Amino acid sequence: RELTEKRILITANMSSGKSTLINALIGSDVARASQEVCTGNLCFYYNLPFEDGNTHFRGETNNLASTESEYKSFEWSSVISIAKYFSSKCSTMKRICLVDTPGVNSAIRREHGKIAKKCILETHCDQLIYVLNANKLGTDEEIAYLKWIYKNVPSEKIIFVLNKLDDFRKAEDNIEMSIKGVKIDLQKLGFVEPNIYPISAYFAYLLRKEESQESLSEDELDEILLYKKKFMKPEYNLSIFYGEVDCGDDYEGFLKRSGIYYLEENLYGGLQ
Repeated sequence: RELTEKRILITANMSSGKSTLINALIGSDVARASQEVCTGNLCFYYNLPFEDGNTHFRGETNNLASTESEYKSFEWSSVISIAKYFSSKCSTMKRICLVDTPGVNSAIRREHGKIAKKCILETHCDQLIYVLNANKLGTDEEIAYLKWIYKNVPSEKIIFVLNKLDDFRKAEDNIEMSIKGVKIDLQKLGFVEPNIYPISAYFAYLLRKEESQESLSEDELDEILLYKKKFMKPEYNLSIFYGEVDCGDDYEGFLKRSGIYYLEENLYGGLQ
């Protein structure tokens, strides 16, 4: 029986953590993530129904067993497709396609915003994830793009991901107030009941790498220990904002604390 495809577009301004979120959803280091302009065209990520150990790449050439150096060094002169098993255990009842679009606010490459908007206008999607950097809220560029999204995308399809909450400091920041502030700002722009998901994509990404026994660098080993300790504290436990307080300290519990568990529950039923 042919499975129904669920298509999820992901959009954001630069440095929001969009690529890290994609890597967390896939469960592997596939999308290029850095402070530079990573995405200059569209990239379609398809989940494989089983783990075959390969990353299947299609751009100007096809490679059914692409290495990391190959699929991360390609030029974005054409639309890219990558197929890989999603270790996030998405629903087996659907084929999932994550569509990565360019950051819309590149001062150097203005055409990136045009590519992203053209994709949103012309590509069918079941849901659209708008990634917000919790440390850079309320910029003029962000507001302008949010206004454009409001005019061009049905509100019921939009999920707002409030990312990079792992960067918050207890003495300086308040996660609950940040979420409330984002909700108020979105309502002022016209979003009546915005669907906001506070997460730490980077913590979730590290958890997925550890669980799949993908090797972590020395820095990542240090960071995952730090984040596990940090997210055990009530003020950083993001599961509280989804109505769950005591979620344990095992793999599933930490995914809940990172917030990504509940995002996946919305997207395709969470862990199976």
